[in-house]
Amino acid sequence: MEVLLEELYVDDGLEELLGKSPAELQLRQYPQAVAAALILRHSWRADDLACILERLGMTNGRKSTFARRQKRHGSE
Repeated sequence: MEVLLEELYVDDGLEELLGKSPAELQLRQYPQAVAAALILRHSWRADDLACILERLGMTNGRKSTFARRQKRHGSE
């Protein structure tokens, strides 16, 4: 798990978000930790964040502006 998180270039923000270090996680907590790491990794740009949230199924059911724009331009 630690190698995966290192490859995602996750900083201390993940530990703060999870409330514990990745080494302390139980196996059943890995999927949530990976999702959180991906979200943090893609949170620098609003369009990138919207895209990863949609891919993870974490939107409110509406397509993001970015996804609509991609579909309109044939990038989907």
